[in-house]
Amino acid sequence: MKLHERKERRARVILYILALYSLFQIAWWGTHIIQLKTSMSDAQDMSKVYGMIIGEGSVFVLIMLGGFFYIHRTIRREFKMARIQSAFMLSITHELKTPVAAVRLGIDTMRSRKLNPQQSEEMLQRIAKEALRLQQVSENIVLAAKLDARDSEPMQDRVDLQDLCENINRIHFGHETGLQFHSNKALVTYGDESLLRALYINLVENAIKYNASGGRVEVSLEEGDNSILLHVADQGPGIPLNEREQVKQKFYRMGDENTRKHQGTGLGLFIVDQIVRLHRASWTIGDSAWGGCKVSVAFQNKH
Repeated sequence: MKLHERKERRARVILYILALYSLFQIAWWGTHIIQLKTSMSDAQDMSKVYGMIIGEGSVFVLIMLGGFFYIHRTIRREFKMARIQSAFMLSITHELKTPVAAVRLGIDTMRSRKLNPQQSEEMLQRIAKEALRLQQVSENIVLAAKLDARDSEPMQDRVDLQDLCENINRIHFGHETGLQFHSNKALVTYGDESLLRALYINLVENAIKYNASGGRVEVSLEEGDNSILLHVADQGPGIPLNEREQVKQKFYRMGDENTRKHQGTGLGLFIVDQIVRLHRASWTIGDSAWGGCKVSVAFQNKH
């Protein structure tokens, strides 16, 4: 049993013991008060005593149960956060160490071996890919901290979403042969271009990461009723209905950290959720037509 699990169990046991002890003390107190008053008062006085005991005892019990519920909820929330943060530390260690090691290995290889031009180009592409991955992880950590602190309001620039998505696809996802993008017109909204860029990158990267082997990721922009709809769909296993709200929480990741196949930090969909809120947009997680996951974001349409 892990350390935080032992601490949680110990805290719960202490809390339950204190609750049972308090209830026992209430019963003991009430019984002895009644016995004492019985030997000292007549029937009329006894009705007043019973009323006092029931009234004061009820208030005491309600206050105690309210405090017990609050403490119990707080303990559960704190230990849940401790588990999530522990899993985050495990995943972020891997996410940072792996690209750093790959970049260093590539540089050492190019220094120690004489590579032909084709091999050098392939090695440089691999180094660039890992460096981009490291940059994205670092930026997500910083961005998540800023969004969580809410220390700034988003800019209200005029943003052509079609142009933004096409540029990101060309620069960031040019090597992804399974990515398909559909949009037939310029669709404009107002917002922070850097945040909208982070939203799009995280959604598409998430879809690619969890996509089925050889599957496709389909991204589309379309005009709705007073809104612009961004759809990102994949052919992966999807997100269970009971976890679609939880995955929006910071550090939350589905499955066991020690057995899951896909690495990550648990920040991607949290960042998406915070950016959507800042832009007064809305988003949903559903099922794609192929059985995978489909994320839809509705932005305000600004003509």
